Amino acid sequence: MRLDKVSLSFDQRGIAGVHDLTLHLEPGEIFGIMGASGAGKTTLLKLLSGALSPDSGKVIPPERSAHMDMNSHLSSPLNLQDWLMSAVKRSLSDEQKLQWARDLADTFEFPMQLKRRLDEVSEGQRQRARLAYALMDAPELLLLDEPFAHLDGPLREELLKLLKTYVKSRGMTVVWVTHMRDEALSLSDRLGILHFGKWEQLGTPAEIFWRPKSLVVAKLMGHQNLVTVTRANPNEHWQSPFGHWHSQGVAASKTHCVLSLPPHAFRLNEQGPWQGQVLETRFLGHRSELVVSVHGQNWHLAYPGLGLNQLQVSDICRFSVDLSQGVGIDCL
Repeated sequence: MRLDKVSLSFDQRGIAGVHDLTLHLEPGEIFGIMGASGAGKTTLLKLLSGALSPDSGKVIPPERSAHMDMNSHLSSPLNLQDWLMSAVKRSLSDEQKLQWARDLADTFEFPMQLKRRLDEVSEGQRQRARLAYALMDAPELLLLDEPFAHLDGPLREELLKLLKTYVKSRGMTVVWVTHMRDEALSLSDRLGILHFGKWEQLGTPAEIFWRPKSLVVAKLMGHQNLVTVTRANPNEHWQSPFGHWHSQGVAASKTHCVLSLPPHAFRLNEQGPWQGQVLETRFLGHRSELVVSVHGQNWHLAYPGLGLNQLQVSDICRFSVDLSQGVGIDCL
């Protein structure tokens, strides 16, 4: 299952579509795709499924794949059991199809709904049934486009856990598009970041999060408080607005780099060496966030919730900064 230097354009300028994409998928791999709207994510899924043919390059598909849009509107006069059985395209007996339907209903926890129609069950049960339908024919490759985008947090987490357990137990390859960073990091074995139809970065979730190769990747990974840092030569520490920063190998031969300081690297401290004026506050229960103006730049700070003793807009706060939490971006 792979793409070799695949390109497909939808306009004469060659801007829309995908360009010179290569992707080799390993059996049993869960591969996540992220990118801004229009980056080519859905186009890539359609190329892998065979729904689209490339202008150039080669697509080597599996024998069986399932491409399921989990957000599409589905209606069927069949009950869930018969609808699931209709997904099987191979020559199997009705008894085998029925057993597969029951097994998947058990796996995704809707066995009591099998005699009901799609439009008669809740949205949560409908999403479970959609997953089961996509898996009924035991595809070698499962393609999912924003599978749980509009579900609430607990249900989304539950379905992700069930899906990962199921596909890993059967060695099934999965390619899925998501805009949810935490889901992509926790579910994927590898991630691909698409930008204007090209790979911006490929790697494990840890590699992409801790070693983003561009600001595009860094922002998709949620990195905040971006600032350019410099040094006179590669043997010195970087000069940041809050002291010397040791990059641990990022941009090892360069004198310019971008540093991201996560909000939790800032610690409110009455004896801290830095101070700034609070421009914005956000109370989030067990934690709070501030936007503080320091050195002519706005910085996002996170700190544990402190009951009713909240900082207010225009207050002056003091803080320290743990620069070891910084993430370097070699993009200059």
